[in-house]
Amino acid sequence: MKRTAMGLLVMVTALMTGCVVSQSTHEQTLQDLQATKSDLDRMRVQNEALNKQIKVLQEA
Repeated sequence: MKRTAMGLLVMVTALMTGCVVSQSTHEQTLQDLQATKSDLDRMRVQNEALNKQIKVLQEA
């Protein structure tokens, strides 16, 4: 997540200063974004599983 935030910061800074982001920076930012999305999806699945476990324990 920290890498994505840094990537977004680089992109916003480039846009605000009128600079063009290099292709490698753009590609790295996209990779970081995809990695963050994957992490978020994994955490959502874990959260759902934990919520189900809590529900079962509360019903017991």
